[in-house]
Amino acid sequence: MANKAHIRMAVKPMSVAPGFRITPRPVNVRATRSGSTVQVTWKAAGPAGALRYEVLFTRSDIAVARVVTDAPVGVRVFGLPKGRLRVQVRAINEYGAGVLSRPTVSAT
Repeated sequence: MANKAHIRMAVKPMSVAPGFRITPRPVNVRATRSGSTVQVTWKAAGPAGALRYEVLFTRSDIAVARVVTDAPVGVRVFGLPKGRLRVQVRAINEYGAGVLSRPTVSAT
């Protein structure tokens, strides 16, 4: 009979610095396209102290554009390529970037 080894691993809970808060993902992200311009709007999901917002435009999981803004509810981006683009937004605070919003698609 073969010996069976059992391995036990102790998993420690992740700890964070007191007061550390990841910003919640923005909600109600909307992207409206007019030619090569896309107007993106969103609503902050909670009062977590976002300093900036990052807006990502992708096509087939390839980054097309990235914009960082201190505008709290939206941004207008010019000169984007034709076609459908996936748009996601995330909040950034003093601890770093939060979770990306659910994707929305800009019209062609």
